[in-house]
Amino acid sequence: MMKKILIGLAGIILLAFIAFYIATKPTETKEGTYIPSPLALKLATSPTTDFDNTIYKNPYTGNKKILMVSTEERNVTILAINSTIFSKTRSI
Repeated sequence: MMKKILIGLAGIILLAFIAFYIATKPTETKEGTYIPSPLALKLATSPTTDFDNTIYKNPYTGNKKILMVSTEERNVTILAINSTIFSKTRSI
């Protein structure tokens, strides 16, 4: 009897892991990028940021350039790089 209960419990746990995997699987787009699942976005991100316009005491003063691209859309077209479309989560 105990063996049947343990096998049933193991089956339920396995089904829960499979359902969780399917629910968090990202969707591939035609550009070759991935969109996170709604569940993954809820678990891993917040709807707002804690950006507070901080002025840093020791800002970067080196001679290297820093590129920051921000977008609220999924993709951004960089005209300086042959009109290539980059996902906002992809490194340039």
